[in-house]
Amino acid sequence: MPVLLKSSKVASQEGYLERSADESPFKKLCSYVVPALVKALSKESLPEIATVILDSLDECMKVSEHVLDEDQTDLFLKTIMNVLQKISSLSKKAELGLLKE
Repeated sequence: MPVLLKSSKVASQEGYLERSADESPFKKLCSYVVPALVKALSKESLPEIATVILDSLDECMKVSEHVLDEDQTDLFLKTIMNVLQKISSLSKKAELGLLKE
């Protein structure tokens, strides 16, 4: 996903993508990709995969810069914090041997 956003950003900056009256294709893509990653992250139960999603989300947020509004960013941060707490809890249970192998 980050590669897709980077490509879209460059294409927008170079004038290869036509802008519509309401918003740029890059902004539309950011508004779709980042929430999709957050949604996937909130549903993921495996810490290894959640880590990969978090890495992608981090890169996407850096590429999108100021495209996302404050409400979106707040929602994403809350979701990410919940996922991190869930992963931390699972890790602690695994350390204590409470999870089934």
